[in-house]
Amino acid sequence: MLFYMKQRFLLFILFLILTSCGQKSQYFSPPIFLGIEKITHNSLTLHFDRPVHLSNIVLYSPLTLESVDKNTLFFGNAHVAQPYTLEATASVGVSSLDFSLTFYGIPAEEPIPLVINELSIIHNKKITDAIELRALATGNLAGTTVYLGTPQNYRARYIFADHQVKEGDLLVLHADIPAPFTFDNSPKLGNTREVITIATNPYAPAYFGLAYEKASASETNSSQRQLFLQQWQYLLDQQLWQGDPIDIQYVTATRSLNRRRVPLELPESAVHWYVTGTSGNSIGKTNNPKVHQPKPKK
Repeated sequence: MLFYMKQRFLLFILFLILTSCGQKSQYFSPPIFLGIEKITHNSLTLHFDRPVHLSNIVLYSPLTLESVDKNTLFFGNAHVAQPYTLEATASVGVSSLDFSLTFYGIPAEEPIPLVINELSIIHNKKITDAIELRALATGNLAGTTVYLGTPQNYRARYIFADHQVKEGDLLVLHADIPAPFTFDNSPKLGNTREVITIATNPYAPAYFGLAYEKASASETNSSQRQLFLQQWQYLLDQQLWQGDPIDIQYVTATRSLNRRRVPLELPESAVHWYVTGTSGNSIGKTNNPKVHQPKPKK
């Protein structure tokens, strides 16, 4: 009996030692920054692996820090689509983590929704790569983010700054030339396959998306297609898309991909799209209702 009591006592002492070591380990090890937990138009909440004390906080102009409440920083209204840099120190016990991050301002009010209305996707000296967007209401677009890819996995994105539109207005987002609205670094649109999504701000999930692919390239197993399939799966998981991607085998430099209907009724599908002749000037103008009929093979 005495032997078992000694064993239990020793196990209890060992437990206390291990617990103490674990506490000291956390006390001396720096915290781990996990990312932005929440952002609004005038606040930012940071997420760490344990409670921390923030100090040495610097927000680079033109944004000014107004107050701090634990892990939440309050600042003056951020300009939408403007990147800001934050530097700070997060401390736990005697250890600390110096970190720096870049974040974007988002709007106080949710922007009005957009849909993609037409796509010009064949690179040509005369015809530019472009996404035609249609406004579904009257209001401001500030914060609206268009991705070549998805919010989690993209190769380019465009964030709209303050811009007022009326219901039915068409906007052209270019991908290969300087323009009022254009992606950085002229990425060009994929002329074999692409997933394009739209979100209300850089931190929100997409509310609209489409996927297109040339039918003749659908059997390839390249790394590019594997990425496309992952992005397409995002559309399916978010219930933004159903069925196969849009077949673009008949799209050329003088034929674009047009939308059959304007209302945003999710999920999208390939039946909402058709190929039509453009004569090089349909982007930004009313869609041509004439559907291209491919010539039968002899």
